[in-house]
Amino acid sequence: MKKLFLLCVCLLTASLLPLQAKELVLAGKTVAPATIFIPKEPSPVICHAAEELALYLGKITNTAPPAVSQEGGSSRCAVFLLTADQAKKRNILPEKKLAELADDGFLLHVSGNKLYVIGSNPLGVLYGAYEVVKRYGKIRFLSPGKDGEYYTEKASISIPEGTLLCNPAFPYRNVFLGRSNRNFFAKDTWDWEVRNNLRVRVNSSRFGKEALDYLEKLDAFRCNGGHVFSHLLVSRECNPDCTMEELFEKHPDIFPLINGKRTMLEGQKYQPCTSNPKTLQRMRQGVIRFAEKRARKGDVLLLGNNDGTSWCQCENCRKLDPPEEKAAGSVATRYWLLVNDLAKAVWEKHPGIRIQGWAYQNFHQVPKGVLPDPRLEVLLAWNNLCFRHEFTDPNCPMNRSFAEKLREWGKLKNPLVIWNETTYAAADNYLPVEKIFLKSVKEYGELGEHNWDTTAWITNGSK
Repeated sequence: MKKLFLLCVCLLTASLLPLQAKELVLAGKTVAPATIFIPKEPSPVICHAAEELALYLGKITNTAPPAVSQEGGSSRCAVFLLTADQAKKRNILPEKKLAELADDGFLLHVSGNKLYVIGSNPLGVLYGAYEVVKRYGKIRFLSPGKDGEYYTEKASISIPEGTLLCNPAFPYRNVFLGRSNRNFFAKDTWDWEVRNNLRVRVNSSRFGKEALDYLEKLDAFRCNGGHVFSHLLVSRECNPDCTMEELFEKHPDIFPLINGKRTMLEGQKYQPCTSNPKTLQRMRQGVIRFAEKRARKGDVLLLGNNDGTSWCQCENCRKLDPPEEKAAGSVATRYWLLVNDLAKAVWEKHPGIRIQGWAYQNFHQVPKGVLPDPRLEVLLAWNNLCFRHEFTDPNCPMNRSFAEKLREWGKLKNPLVIWNETTYAAADNYLPVEKIFLKSVKEYGELGEHNWDTTAWITNGSK
């Protein structure tokens, strides 16, 4: 009985603590409006963060949006949006506290009549601005567009004194929209992604100025590439000196040997002869041109095979396959030897470009004959994960195989991106069991994996 009484007292005390904390009223019907201050030379992302914070503070309380001003001045409630570097110069928090910020992380610090939204970078500031209205305004962004906003009008929005640290559980948080209209100005969708702590990734460079300007406000990045082996070999963009037919006529040995015959690369069915020095020379030249035309700072260059599982059967290519891979029908060493080679060619001229390879199709395994360059991001694409069973269920053969490969890749130094195809694969449409899917995402983090990519919608990037 005594223990029960003490437990009740502890619970009651804990429940009363938030009520005792001093709170700063950000917006409301009975208070003077706050002012949102931004630096004198703010990035487009921070300007957007200020506009969005003002919009939703006003919308949720049905009052006029707070004013946005350059740094300086005072008001009843001052909200400062700034990066960690800017906060450090102003001694707002100890350097030790600021050092706890991870990429895209943020701090909400309330002291007196001031709220500081401090991001590790401008995107972190934008996430922090949205966290204010989500956590304290209780708004949820359930789907793109205004009709996906769920909230109840509040008389006021307040935030307690103190410091709140939020860091992403995964640095790569993304929804793949590759099967939609890739050149469409998808403002509502992009907004929805950022409001739910995701990164906006686009797969096209053919946007108009309005869309490009808006993508800059969201710190979006482009993912260039994919199934590009033939494209790097012969294309107007990469190697325009001849057609595929002309190359085949002049250098048939660049093309794959299939069932004893050099075979034309048509569509995405086959891979070129990757052991041939002439193939490597053309693809190196092509990938450098591709990177120079497509990749900007922060963009990703994905070097994927043609979308087929048939690889060259010539003697020199077969020599690249370790016995263990031959027995398993894997071409992992072949693939990563080529990607290492192409990445090295790019980095010699453009060392800052992010490059991805993938573990896919008949090369999901970690290669036995070569180590992927540790600077390469590895995208583990496993399209047939079972969502009837938990990800770690050892009795599910599909999930067990994926978990084994995930652990194997996790032992390497490469950043690892997990691609879960949950809405479309192999011409079948299906939906996952949401509970299982969310539990799987948490388990990725618990296994030590630190990146993820998915075609399913996710409400946040937290564990």
